[in-house]
Amino acid sequence: MRLPRLKEVRELHGWSQKKLAEESGVSRDSISNYETGHRDAWPATAKKLADALGVEIADLREPSRDPPAGLEIPELLGLDVALRRHGMGRGELAYRAGMTPGELFDYEVGAKKPDEEIVTRLADALGCFRAELIFAPEQAEDFLAEERQQNAVIRNKADEWLQEMREELVRNPDYLRTHERMKEGFRKEGERRASEPRRKDDTAS
Repeated sequence: MRLPRLKEVRELHGWSQKKLAEESGVSRDSISNYETGHRDAWPATAKKLADALGVEIADLREPSRDPPAGLEIPELLGLDVALRRHGMGRGELAYRAGMTPGELFDYEVGAKKPDEEIVTRLADALGCFRAELIFAPEQAEDFLAEERQQNAVIRNKADEWLQEMREELVRNPDYLRTHERMKEGFRKEGERRASEPRRKDDTAS
């Protein structure tokens, strides 16, 4: 089964993939694959992840943007470090997020619990991942390292695909010309069909 909200719920919980792996007994590589959609989880595995996060399996599958029931979003543990990382002051962030500096302070110290909308607004205003705000600084560093690793994997896959295309062109110089001829043929066929008068039975209402 697909778990499209796993990453979202994990971040709202304030956990890195490493932490979730430790709590659930599911490997970090598997969690990464579930979050990117590269693999589906067995129901028993999905239950382990849901139990570790204190939510229902449906909360990991449901595409709704509402936070899972009973899941508390932690205070903004990483806000100070995130502000320094992205070179923005609290006043500017509050203004960009559409709140007062006092409201931002209340969320930062835990006087108010930020909901998902607030975290998303702040992250968008700062131009960062939500995890950078709700994770403790060391956890945020783990998260950013994971993101860099996943992005590197994606780039490597793209590089491998481009290299395969280059090698195919070396082996078969007519490959690209054949591909272009096919595209041109499809285009002309589409134009021909579009220009043909419609049959009477097609136009009848």
